Amino acid sequence: MESVPEKQFVARPIFVTIWRKGAEDRIAREISLSRRFKDKSGCWAATGNLRINDIPKVVMLLQDAYRYIALNPDIDEAFNAEDAANAGLIKLM
Repeated sequence: MESVPEKQFVARPIFVTIWRKGAEDRIAREISLSRRFKDKSGCWAATGNLRINDIPKVVMLLQDAYRYIALNPDIDEAFNAEDAANAGLIKLM
């Protein structure tokens, strides 16, 4: 199953990404949550650990992600892969 990012919601430093995972006849979604920061060497890194002040942003972004999925439910339904490709939802190889 190939995963591609479908939509991302950001309230720095929090990132919520909706991933679309597809097979021949089914598309599913997964949500990832990360907090981005610069490490001691100055390189960007990500973690799942949150600070207390991150919680309101996390709640807001997860609500936005849920709203997006709830308003676009057809992607999680079983469908014909050719129809999905014609609708621009996936690329056929």
